[in-house]
Amino acid sequence: MPDYLGDDQRKTKQKDDKDDEKPIKALDEAEIALLKSYGAGPYDKAIKQTEEDVQTA
Repeated sequence: MPDYLGDDQRKTKQKDDKDDEKPIKALDEAEIALLKSYGAGPYDKAIKQTEEDVQTA
């Protein structure tokens, strides 16, 4: 299927070899804890504790 935009209208990103060779950095414990708490609401701990209490009862 032909593209309706011509080559002069479509911007293409030039592939850069420098971006491909960046080393992957592992997350430390503090960063993992931050990511876990980022999506948690104010009542998540209380709700989770209540659910655990119901399961044990």
